[in-house]
Amino acid sequence: MEKIFAYGTLLDADIQQQLFGRKLAAGLPALLSDFRKYTHERYPYIVPSEGWSVEGRILSVTAAELEIADRWEEVPEVYQRKRVRVDIKKNKFAHTWVYVKS
Repeated sequence: MEKIFAYGTLLDADIQQQLFGRKLAAGLPALLSDFRKYTHERYPYIVPSEGWSVEGRILSVTAAELEIADRWEEVPEVYQRKRVRVDIKKNKFAHTWVYVKS
């Protein structure tokens, strides 16, 4: 399974059902440091920004579902998928994928 740090539309159960044909488990709460969240129209996005942080959840998807998510996020034209380290508990971390605005 692949891990995605989700902070926007991928958290929506209806969108998950539409994309993956299933609703994903709620996932672990997590915090991504040194990024800032914005919203353009109704779509959230993040960009690197020192001193800021973004709350989200870690979702588990299959490799095939990760490819579907890439298409949904319009990689590489609109977003880039990057590997990041997120805080999941005090002094505990996880490495996940995240979609960052291009």
